[in-house]
Amino acid sequence: MVDLLLIGLGGSIGAILRYTLTKKIGERYQGDWPLATFLINIIGSFGLGLLYGFKLNQVIWLLLGTGFFGGFTTFSTYIYEAIFLMEEGLFWKNVNYLLTSIFTGVVFFAAGMWLANFFKGGV
Repeated sequence: MVDLLLIGLGGSIGAILRYTLTKKIGERYQGDWPLATFLINIIGSFGLGLLYGFKLNQVIWLLLGTGFFGGFTTFSTYIYEAIFLMEEGLFWKNVNYLLTSIFTGVVFFAAGMWLANFFKGGV
């Protein structure tokens, strides 16, 4: 039961932060590239990589890894926006968005892991 509460608490905070950042970015950026989702997923990839690299206990992982970053990042919105770009006839922009998101997500996850190892003295 405690596990579910930790995940729920972290997830709700992550989802609220995602919503807030999406609105703030949307107020400043009006282009057809899904910038808010891209940035949120990249930040989330970095944060999750950092958390993973520190190899913290299960309680922290449930609260932050499964909960917060699970609520903060959004694969379903990523796919929705890719389909939207396709429907708008922006094929190459869609391909660019999909590939850039995947590549950058992996790079930022790895960077987070590297930074965690650096702080732990393992690099």
